[in-house]
Amino acid sequence: MKAVISIFLTAILIGFVSCESSEPAPNTDYFLKFLGNDGDQTGVDFVVNSDGSVVVLGNSRASVTDDQDIYIAKLDSKAKLVWEITIGESLDDDAKDIELLPDGNLIVLANSQVTASNNDVLLIKLDQNGAEISRVRQGLTEANGTTPKNENAKSITVVSDGYIIAGSTSSIPEPAVDKSDYMYMRFLTDLSWVSDASGNWKNSNGFQNGFVGEDVAIKVIQKDVNTFYVFGYSNLDDLGINPTADFNFTIFGVSGTGTQFSQTLFAGTTNYDEKMTGFSEASAQTLVGYLMTGTSQNLADGDIYLVKLPNNLTFQTSDLIISKQLGLNVGKSALQKAFNDAPASNNYFVATEKLNGTSLDILLAKLDNLGNRLFEVSFGSKEGDDFAGKVVELSNGRILLLGTMTMGGVVDGQKKIALLKLNSQGKLAP
Repeated sequence: MKAVISIFLTAILIGFVSCESSEPAPNTDYFLKFLGNDGDQTGVDFVVNSDGSVVVLGNSRASVTDDQDIYIAKLDSKAKLVWEITIGESLDDDAKDIELLPDGNLIVLANSQVTASNNDVLLIKLDQNGAEISRVRQGLTEANGTTPKNENAKSITVVSDGYIIAGSTSSIPEPAVDKSDYMYMRFLTDLSWVSDASGNWKNSNGFQNGFVGEDVAIKVIQKDVNTFYVFGYSNLDDLGINPTADFNFTIFGVSGTGTQFSQTLFAGTTNYDEKMTGFSEASAQTLVGYLMTGTSQNLADGDIYLVKLPNNLTFQTSDLIISKQLGLNVGKSALQKAFNDAPASNNYFVATEKLNGTSLDILLAKLDNLGNRLFEVSFGSKEGDDFAGKVVELSNGRILLLGTMTMGGVVDGQKKIALLKLNSQGKLAP
């Protein structure tokens, strides 16, 4: 079954400058909530607290001449704004991930500019009132220990004794061929960095200590105290020898000291580039495991690629429970990403962007446990590009979807964070 909903948002931009005061009160069960002030705000991630309140992470740029800051807002269970803050260092900061900690506090991950070509990793710990508890900013260096490298963090994972950052790192300036290596940085609970010099964790790594190609880690999860799984993508060939023009999802294991111990499992489609952007754990499903999504593009067209893996990996092709293009006909755009959720219902949700003419709309699809579509819903402001973010199925069957919508026109419009609470069919209605 396929359902398509288009939301045409024609309110003038000034009506959204102070979203809390200009919007009617959202319905408790279904709503479209805008967040942001002057300038552009983009939605990145969110967490849901046990009381139903939501903390949203995004980015904010007041004008084209201003630096980009981290934007964080808390909403109660009825989507009423509780507080909002912006956090910025000296140059651009790019929020990437937010996680809820066991003690109820929050940890935020961002990339923070040192120069135009050099990012460091920024970690900020907050309480539920938005007050800062602690922060750390950490960069990596070349083998000489002094020349800085550029870090591009993607996600943060809470592990038994702290946090692991997944991403990529590259030399400055970025090489034309050996663009990046996998990056996984480990921090303890107090935000102290576990460096190479300690002998306990390896910060960054290409395949088998580096190769001429492009590697990106999207997520690192802890299997046990001595075993971690790394999920990402690479343009290395299946033999692990040479870079190719073809990108594939990659999965491999590292030890408790950060050393790769397994072969790399590759997943992809012939003549298509697969780049992973979304990850979720299917920990509550009948068949527990891991769900990976990302773009699948050739020279002319694009789709979304989905991989389902079991809980215990052997890094053999037999691990691939599902490995397929979804046939969503999303078109091809360099801006596309795909996010997913694997709830207890044994179904999957995928949020991505779909080309509608020359602009992008948000697309939400629900899939059965084999990756077949149950429904497909699209949302568009019809005033510019709109982007998907995180999607989560709540315990009552409602769907919470984060996105970014362009308001006020393609040329002069501003981007606003959009939080949608939908029914079980992806609709803004009972």
